[in-house]
Amino acid sequence: MNFVGHIYLSGENERIAIGNFIGDYVKGKGYERYPDDIRKGILMHRDIDATVDAHPAFLATRGLFKESYGRYAGVVVDMAFDHILTKNWNDWHTIPLKRFTRSFYGLLIRNYRVLPSQVKDFLPFMVQSNRLYSYSSLDGIEKALGIMAKYTSLPGKQAEAVSIIRNNEADITQHFNELLGDLSIYINKKYELPVNSKAAIQIARNCSTDTAKE
Repeated sequence: MNFVGHIYLSGENERIAIGNFIGDYVKGKGYERYPDDIRKGILMHRDIDATVDAHPAFLATRGLFKESYGRYAGVVVDMAFDHILTKNWNDWHTIPLKRFTRSFYGLLIRNYRVLPSQVKDFLPFMVQSNRLYSYSSLDGIEKALGIMAKYTSLPGKQAEAVSIIRNNEADITQHFNELLGDLSIYINKKYELPVNSKAAIQIARNCSTDTAKE
């Protein structure tokens, strides 16, 4: 899961959403210095990542990018899944995506002092470019992957990644629906956290029914 997926799975708890968003930037026991709900969000982020990495739907999707991205294939899957989530946002959430992302930017700005330095550094650009909303288009995904390739060791094959997403969108969407449905149920049970989960649980049940029929 990338940024939007983690925020979505935080439900309506703003402090948990902050922790879930910054989870990749808080290492080791660094979470201990944060307030309770932000700490919970950071640990939830780690739990989500571990669960996703072992999920058959994630592994199947990663295989689509393995030849082009090697050990970085999972990073691209996270972006592809955020694309599917934001493109089909109305299937999962009652608040329009544009309003949802703007509201979250405002939340981060109001809590700027608690953000890790790396997040503080990229926050202005993320808000200005409306990065989270941009994931709903393949152009936005291509630009985001290009930026990541420029500043990290991610291979600069963003056009190829977008082509793979476009050519396999139906399969990736099915894998994503299975994954997010399972994650929503898991988070709902383990953390007693409502995750806008009516749609998610219904999709998970539908996926399970379809699998049983096969």
